[in-house]
Amino acid sequence: MKFGNYIAYNKPTTCFVNIDMIKIVQCLVLAVLLTTCYLQVNAQLNRRNDQTNQQGNPYGRQQKPDSSFVDHLRWGFSGGASGGYGGGYIEIDPQLGYQFNKQFIAGIGFSYSYISEALFDPYSGQYTGNYSTSNYGGRIFAEYHFLPMLFLHIEYEAMNFDYQYVNNNPSSPLYNTTVDAGRTWVGNPLIGLGYQAPLGRKSYYYILILYDLNFNDPPSAELYGYSPFIPRIGFMFGF
Repeated sequence: MKFGNYIAYNKPTTCFVNIDMIKIVQCLVLAVLLTTCYLQVNAQLNRRNDQTNQQGNPYGRQQKPDSSFVDHLRWGFSGGASGGYGGGYIEIDPQLGYQFNKQFIAGIGFSYSYISEALFDPYSGQYTGNYSTSNYGGRIFAEYHFLPMLFLHIEYEAMNFDYQYVNNNPSSPLYNTTVDAGRTWVGNPLIGLGYQAPLGRKSYYYILILYDLNFNDPPSAELYGYSPFIPRIGFMFGF
């Protein structure tokens, strides 16, 4: 059924069975703990080696201070993936930042995600086809590292996605149907707290939990799966 620029149809039941998320979270936490322990032990060994080298060499090992523009640049990426019966999800988010000092970094990023899921008729339970879509957009961000392993993150993200929603207005001819409003842009201010662990002098991995301040806005709720919290895991490197 078509009304103007909108297409309405009876909302199908989506069958998208994710992998056991509790096990995934447990594995991620265990991997982070093991990696952190390894990095801490490795850092201690490197410091001992540096002290030994300095004792044998009166000049020691000197590190060049970051002086040029390129020395302050940081690049990295975050992302995620999940899968299940009849569908899946994958996301990649490259980013580029500038390290102003030890505490503050700001930059830009790009986001792309692909979503696919199987659709079933709500009455007969029969398979009716597949639904797939792509979301893309950009962001600007800033981080304040107030502790060696903790930082505050703020950003503004603009995303383009295929906006579909259920019309809950009883007086509307589209009541209780899914309305396809086409592709639309939505802007979201996000804030969050992150944890990082070093991988080298200018590199680290991080775990970030963001909160969508526009979560009560319907397009944002559709975009992020009806949860105001957005988890990310990523890496940052220096040049």
